[in-house]
Amino acid sequence: MSPVEDLKQILAENDKSKIHSFFSSLSPLESARVVAQLPKESQRSLFRLLSTEQAAVLVEAMPSVERSAIIEEIPKEKASEIIRMMESNESADLLLDLSEGKREQLIRLMGPEDAEEARELIAYAENSAGGLMAKEFIAFGKSAKISEVLKFLRDHAAMFDQYSVSYVYVLKENRELAGVLRLRDLILKNPEIPIEDIMIPNPISVFVSTPADDVEALFEQHRFLALPVVNANKKMVGIITADDVNKSKEKTSIETLLKFTGIGGGEELRTMPLFLRVRNRLSWLSLNIGLNLISASVIAFFQDTLQAVIVIAVFLPIISDMSGCSGSQAMAVSIRELTLGRISLKNYRSILGKELMMGLLIGFILGLEVGLVAFLWKKMAILGVVVALSLWANTLIAVCFGGILPVALKRFKWDPAIASSPILTTVTDTCGFFIALSLTQLFLPYFSH
Repeated sequence: MSPVEDLKQILAENDKSKIHSFFSSLSPLESARVVAQLPKESQRSLFRLLSTEQAAVLVEAMPSVERSAIIEEIPKEKASEIIRMMESNESADLLLDLSEGKREQLIRLMGPEDAEEARELIAYAENSAGGLMAKEFIAFGKSAKISEVLKFLRDHAAMFDQYSVSYVYVLKENRELAGVLRLRDLILKNPEIPIEDIMIPNPISVFVSTPADDVEALFEQHRFLALPVVNANKKMVGIITADDVNKSKEKTSIETLLKFTGIGGGEELRTMPLFLRVRNRLSWLSLNIGLNLISASVIAFFQDTLQAVIVIAVFLPIISDMSGCSGSQAMAVSIRELTLGRISLKNYRSILGKELMMGLLIGFILGLEVGLVAFLWKKMAILGVVVALSLWANTLIAVCFGGILPVALKRFKWDPAIASSPILTTVTDTCGFFIALSLTQLFLPYFSH
């Protein structure tokens, strides 16, 4: 039997010990995959039988859309305990994915300290260091000895099992960050000396308000395992691990990919309800009908020209598609530079100037290649010239428009990732058809020779 069928059978037996053994044999990711394939009622039954610790590990491994759906379904007392057991940054992300009413219910059920921590974390901007950080870290005062630190770590090993223990931090009396200790130094140095003597003083840290892109750049530059986060008073409030940064980059990449393909509403998985997935996909597909009618109207306007020189129809999709690809490349570069804060609408002349040169060169080469194919196919020089000029001109328009469009959309507070692609497609199709058919009409007498 498959793991899903095995789990269904265990649930039917209502045996907690078998459930524990089943999940002990699977990794968290494999467990999440199996649970996602269960019917909703079976999922609810499973979470009633799982211990809070097991449930927290399982929920952490799930994609955001699946775990928020699970938490919405199960009893609020159990849900609150699961969230409390999760790493603080993971629990904050999950709380933000829930409806506001459900979120408040669960926070109120937590203890005062956990509730205060949750409210603090969800208040930070998602794309900031505060939005990425976890509150779990290990810190000591400057006067502590190495032996005291090692004993404390051993005595509380079970508690620290859920921590990302890459470094131990050294704090001043007012909780200001003084230094950082590598675990290897704790092990290899004389246990009777103060940790102040072996710490790395004044380590690199980030403020809670530091943009996530700047945090990513620091990790790429220094290859840190973790980075301390401080507040405006320079008091240490959390850490960001390399794993946190990688998850953030992956999430951003997935969101950008979905937006480029016109899927609204965030992440989509095939385990989500059908009608929700349909609604998310239709949001831009419906708009695209209207946009494509613009392109179709150009063809309708030149239908007599098309009837006279039907061979040009073979090259219309090539002209629009090749130009669209070039425009998408320019658009992707602009979106990336916007993310890095390198450009704004003030730089439009520089953007257009550089893309103009790019379009002239790329358009010329592509036009020459496709125009040559057209000539060799029909042995018609005029066909090759029209195709080459059309592709050259449309590529020039596409890269210039693709380069400036995300910047303009950002200026008017539209999401460049989700709005750029359908607009660019419409422009390249419409302009490509218009240019090619206009040139065909202009040189129509030469096609009859």
